[in-house]
This record gives sequence, structure tokens and C-alpha cells, in this order.
Amino acid sequence: MLAGSIPGNIGFLTNLVLMDLSGNNLSGNIPQTLSNITRLREMSIADNLLVGSIPEELEQLTDISLMFLGGNSLSGTIPTTLLNLSYIQILDLGINMLSGKLPSDIGHMLPSIQWLILGENKLDGHIPDSFGNASELELVDWSSNSFTGQIPSYLGKLHKLSHLNLGRNKLEAKRQSKMAIFKCIKPLSSRNALIIWKSTTRTSAEFCW
Repeated sequence: MLAGSIPGNIGFLTNLVLMDLSGNNLSGNIPQTLSNITRLREMSIADNLLVGSIPEELEQLTDISLMFLGGNSLSGTIPTTLLNLSYIQILDLGINMLSGKLPSDIGHMLPSIQWLILGENKLDGHIPDSFGNASELELVDWSSNSFTGQIPSYLGKLHKLSHLNLGRNKLEAKRQSKMAIFKCIKPLSSRNALIIWKSTTRTSAEFCW
């Protein structure tokens, strides 16, 4: 039940490799000084009361593989500098107030990404085609946003994908593209993937569970 802000001088703990402050009542902004802990490999400040934007300076955490920032009230756009974290395997930004469009090259810039959790934000625009190159993806949760456009057929080519949640967006699969969607679903369902196509709009569209 820790409360208050994360002290800025936490950045002096330069030998830390793991930091878990999750599940408290920490408030205020994410201190930019976290970027000084360049040896960090795992960081979780999820499930707190943090506000403000995600510091662009976090790109200096070049060794980090797990980053959990979900369950706060973070706002603004997803910093493009996060795309420089080439070793990151799990990135959880879900349950915040992040907005804007995803960078078009996000799938190219995160070659090691396995879990990408963006659900319950205010993101919009199309899902970038570059995700078709994120071959290590295992879990994807982009639910409860405002993504638009067609459900990407390339999802069926992500052979390691075992959990997919696209529910509560504005995505569509028009009747004429129904067979293309089934071709996408088939390889996923053969691995018992959880596939959620449910949409809150587009009532004339074809969706599958």
C-alpha cells in the first residue's frame, strides 16, 4: 500500500536489474531518471495511480526485456523511442489513457516482441501492416480501443500466436472478405488460440468466435 510519488533519485540505483513497484498506490509522473538505471532487464510499475506521459528517455534502457506500465492513467501517445528497445519481449501498456495512432513501422522495430498488450486505451487508426513481420508474437491484446479498418489477414501467418483479442474496436470484415478471414483463423484455431473478433460497431460485418 505504498503511496506518494516515485522519488526522482531512484535513478541513482544504477546496479538494479529488476524493479517491481506494481500493485501499490503510487501517484504522479514516471520519473525520467529511471532511464539512468541502464542495467534494468525487468521493470513493473503496473497497477498504480500514475499519470502523465511515458518518458521518451526510457529508450536508454537498452537491456530491458520486460516492461509493465499497464493499469495506470498514463496519457499521450506511445513514444516512438520505445521502438528502439530491440530486446524487449513483453510490453504491457494496457488499461491506460494512451491515444493516437500506432507507428507504421512498429512491427519492424520490435523484432523480439512476444507479448504486446495495448487493450483498454484510446488508440485509433488502422493496425499497421508491419505487425506481419513480428514473427515472435505469442499474445496480442488490442481490445477496447478505436482501431478501424479491416481485420488484418496476415495474422494467420504469425505461427507462434496463441492468444488474440481484438474485441471492442471498430474493425470490420466485410462479407466479400469473409473467406479471407477464415483463412486467417484456421491456422490459429488449430493451435487452440483465443480469437475474439467482436466489435461494438459495424453491425453488418461478419465476425467469428
